[in-house]
Amino acid sequence: PREYKYCRSEDKCDYNAFPLNNNLNDSNYDNITNITHISNINDNSLSITTRNDSFKISQHTLHMKNELIKTIFRLKVINISIIKNIFNNLDGILEIIKEYCMVCRGRYILKDKFYEECLQDNRKIIIQQLKEKGYLETKYITKNNINLVVELCIKKNDIYLLKGEEEIEEIEETNNKDENIIYEIFKEVGICSIEYVIVKSGMEKEELIKILNNLTYKLINNSYVLKEGEENEIRNIFIEIFIKKRSFKRNEIFEEYFKRFNKELKIGVFSKVSKEFCTSKGGVWYLKDPI
Repeated sequence: PREYKYCRSEDKCDYNAFPLNNNLNDSNYDNITNITHISNINDNSLSITTRNDSFKISQHTLHMKNELIKTIFRLKVINISIIKNIFNNLDGILEIIKEYCMVCRGRYILKDKFYEECLQDNRKIIIQQLKEKGYLETKYITKNNINLVVELCIKKNDIYLLKGEEEIEEIEETNNKDENIIYEIFKEVGICSIEYVIVKSGMEKEELIKILNNLTYKLINNSYVLKEGEENEIRNIFIEIFIKKRSFKRNEIFEEYFKRFNKELKIGVFSKVSKEFCTSKGGVWYLKDPI
């Protein structure tokens, strides 16, 4: 799994100087201050090799994927047609966009989860109003949300209009809405069984599995957990362990963390993440039973 820095909407940026449809190859584009994504170019999720190492994705392809992800984080609102023109030799563009974006009135916009938690609630309110009307009235704009608004909107007279053009068919909107429902279920309860998610969402199992494959990892006890969450560095180690086995000794986590990141794992961070995944007994941490 990749690592992220969260968007900090307080960072000052003159978005009007960089209109949505601006040529992304323009050197001025890199002056936008809140570039927020960090991706390891050697990440296993971005490389493919055969057993005899006879086939590898080129470094150019990896670089292009990384640039696409950075572009998504810079723009916040995505025009697919423009992105495809810029990255015209890159396969899987739409899949990458769907991984990082949700749908709002026929556009793809960056998902809330890539923002600091203190900003997510405000952003959800803004996006809900944009979904309903396509614009925001100035009376709803405050000093606490103005930076979030200008990321998504262009001011015209006394309203803020959602940037971009409607490009996505209604079925895409429906699919994304279902994905958001599933995401919120996991956000609320953590580790879930597929039966629990079926009951809570009302979705058919076959349809649900497609969404789970995109959003979650399946653990050894047939439970599911979100791919991304807080403290992703240590969280990814927990996930890798619990995909293979049901328990571990605490030193395993601390040693693996130090080996990967060359720094000590803080007890508070370990405790926070272990509460999501584990119960403990006699110095051994066990994977929770799913809800």
